[in-house]
Amino acid sequence: MPTLEVSELTKRYRSTTALDYVSLTAATGVCGLLGPNGAGKTTLLRILATTLSADGGVARFDGLDPADAGQRLALRRRLGYVPQDPGYHPGFTAFAYVDYIAILKEHVDRRCRHDEVRRVLDLVGLTDIAHRKMRRLSGGMRQRVALAQSLLGEPDLLVLDEPTVGLDPEQRLRFRELVSRLAADRVVVLSTHLTEDVEALCDQVVVLDEGQVRFDGTPQDLAGVAEGRVWRSDQPSEPSAVSWRMGDGSHRHIGTPRAEADMLIPTVEDGYLLLLDKRSENAA
Repeated sequence: MPTLEVSELTKRYRSTTALDYVSLTAATGVCGLLGPNGAGKTTLLRILATTLSADGGVARFDGLDPADAGQRLALRRRLGYVPQDPGYHPGFTAFAYVDYIAILKEHVDRRCRHDEVRRVLDLVGLTDIAHRKMRRLSGGMRQRVALAQSLLGEPDLLVLDEPTVGLDPEQRLRFRELVSRLAADRVVVLSTHLTEDVEALCDQVVVLDEGQVRFDGTPQDLAGVAEGRVWRSDQPSEPSAVSWRMGDGSHRHIGTPRAEADMLIPTVEDGYLLLLDKRSENAA
């Protein structure tokens, strides 16, 4: 099975360190990247997608090193990529846009290429609007077109940067269904701000903060970071690292509970918030 190996990856933008000796390994399945804005997620994904070079370290997929020009081309032939902000020519239809990307990916036989374009558009549920202009599509539909082009040629590595942005709840469920099928025999790396996507989809979750890996494990392990640290009360005034009022009127707290606290089962979101909230260090 193919494996993604990242070792001591570094990247700087002038005085800003975007990646600070990042190391991780991802096997077949879905690896989710969590982290606040500016954590380095997009920089890491761009390096994996060969659109950006690292300043140091290595990132190999199935032994292929993008720093080597010949291996980079071989890697790109096995890669599907959805950038955070895909560019579109507004005069293209959905079909024409995916067909254009297929040409760039060296699908030279017109009949076979068009069959492949129809296949990937059908995978993301866009067959009925294939010939509608991109400028007339909703944000969610354009995001699905971006996902369709990434599936051209059955890539072994899928790199998805915020792929569920703009999707409504039903579309997000369809996305999860599709990605879970695809991940059965390939490596999928996706970044997201939605912890529910991580909980529902991912075999592995990596939390980045300030360019460093703060956590690498399973979603269950991330939830376990908050074990014994999540409780409910009727009052908002209890000391905690993070707290909010829930729909039933009670208050959910994350931090250090009192002895008589009404404890709750922690979620991935609880563990993530506790891991990154600097106040939690003082609340421990």
